[in-house]
Amino acid sequence: MLITKINDDGSLGAWVGTTDLPEPRKRHVVTALGDSLYVLGGAGVNGVERSTTAFSVRVLADAGTTSFQTLPTLSFGVFDSVACRTNQRLYVFSPSTDAVNIATIQSSRIGAWVPQDGLTSGTLTWYGSQAIVGDHAFWFGPGTRAMTAKIGANGTLEAWKAIAATPVGASNAIPQVVTVGQRLYLVGTSSDTSSGSNLVYVADVGTDGALGAWQQVEPFPVPRYQYRALAHDGFIYVLGGLGDADGKALSSVYFTKTKSDGTLDLWQEATSLPEWRTYEYGVVTP
Repeated sequence: MLITKINDDGSLGAWVGTTDLPEPRKRHVVTALGDSLYVLGGAGVNGVERSTTAFSVRVLADAGTTSFQTLPTLSFGVFDSVACRTNQRLYVFSPSTDAVNIATIQSSRIGAWVPQDGLTSGTLTWYGSQAIVGDHAFWFGPGTRAMTAKIGANGTLEAWKAIAATPVGASNAIPQVVTVGQRLYLVGTSSDTSSGSNLVYVADVGTDGALGAWQQVEPFPVPRYQYRALAHDGFIYVLGGLGDADGKALSSVYFTKTKSDGTLDLWQEATSLPEWRTYEYGVVTP
């Protein structure tokens, strides 16, 4: 596991190796709550494609960590997903199914997992990106498909409903979507086997969950696929992946600051990863 400090200007410090996971895995879900990191599901080296295992580790004041602890298992296995949360609950969606793992958040800790399924009558047939803004969950991909579901008072989701298509190209493209306040940013697209995109779009989300029109903003410098995008404290980051032109493995990291009108500053290069990474790793900010 690697840790870096995020400076006030959005730049990164040196990447430092710390506690390894209890067992090797890839395409897993990682999230942070309080001073703890959580590693959920993923694909293991033993051939398990949708693991239900879960681990946590505390990050100490000096950026060191405790040992990993084993947690109660997920309701069902997940991989190639993201963890989205409200103030009270954590949601981990299952790609290619119509189910979601839901856990309450208690004193910055994850409570018991409860499954919810039957949301779409089987219409989620491939991977995508998920996000939560206010009391609405969003699902984007593959391709231009976009859906939303209202989160009820008890934390369960209502049925997914189609919304306006996203401005992406290939039918198997997976938008990389991050949340900054009441806005969603589509930070390029990726897929398992084809080239990606460095185009970036932004859309406002109304208090009623309505998604505004997508507007193109500053693209990131190097087109890539199988990368990770994330947001933290008004900054957006793009990490690793494979080069769009030649498939070369990348360790480069770029970041930009979001402006009050939703546009972006010019992208800057941050401290590179010590070695290349693709989408099969997890990345998270506190």
